[in-house]
Amino acid sequence: MALLGVFALLGVAAFHFAANQVLDKVDRVADPFAAIKNRPKPTQGLTILLAGLDDRSAVPLTGSGAENSPGGRTDSIMLVRLPADRSAAYVVSLPRDSWVDIPDHGRNKLNAAFALGGPTLLIRTVENLTNLRVDHLALVDWDGFKALTDALGGVEIDFPTELYDTVHKIRFPAGKHVLDGSKALWYVRQRYGLPRGDLDRMQHQQNFLRALMTKIQQSGTFSDPSKITALVRLATDHVTVDQNFSNDDLLALALDAPKLRGNVRFVTAPIQGFATIAGESVVVLDPAKEPAFFTAVGTDHLPDYLANNKTDQLGANA
Repeated sequence: MALLGVFALLGVAAFHFAANQVLDKVDRVADPFAAIKNRPKPTQGLTILLAGLDDRSAVPLTGSGAENSPGGRTDSIMLVRLPADRSAAYVVSLPRDSWVDIPDHGRNKLNAAFALGGPTLLIRTVENLTNLRVDHLALVDWDGFKALTDALGGVEIDFPTELYDTVHKIRFPAGKHVLDGSKALWYVRQRYGLPRGDLDRMQHQQNFLRALMTKIQQSGTFSDPSKITALVRLATDHVTVDQNFSNDDLLALALDAPKLRGNVRFVTAPIQGFATIAGESVVVLDPAKEPAFFTAVGTDHLPDYLANNKTDQLGANA
């Protein structure tokens, strides 16, 4: 999206040349799809698996210097679905603590898949869970998350009620707050003092992404070449994509961004409830709703599904 402003200032050829110079520096992980067999069928739309990685690894997880098979766990897992006409975007949060089947490893929390088998096992697990074909993978670590927030001068979040972390003793009164990188990182990772646990945490992540997109749009970034360049370079330092995610693919996404016209919706996979399994607090997905929900995502009929299945667990705040 940040490349759109450059397009208005440069000729098409110059734009593509400049964009490729930057995008050539995007770190790419060796093809994580090559070893996966019996995958779901392709669709006309595009499904991107977006994962935020925690900071437990001793080596860089994403961006320049990252290893081809990074460790660590996925602190947030989302599917970004773009219909073929790119008229909307749907961001589907998959609870990190979902108790799921991990191929060749039995049942475990969803966020364990990456730690057990890297990008390939995470993709296999998500595809088996959703029956959706993952077209591309994008990974971002928390250093990049903080850096992006600080580069934008912080992001404003409106807290409807007081927020208090009972372990870290962090308190925010109700109202609007501008969060810098460190505070924003705490906000999206808060685990203590949340009435609904992982569900509230995912809601924080969705709220932040929504506020982040608004900040980028309102900050004049698209009309300032220096801001655009800085933002794109920052992203290339902290983001890793799959080897098949070409510069042309990334450029196509950027050029299609205006079609969205703010039509981005955040939803959460259907939840049945919570449980304690093998001493672990886990999220139990709703097996009765999962098939229809994920079918609606993959066939681009999610708005119709949500209109007929309004529950708090789906919890989208558009």
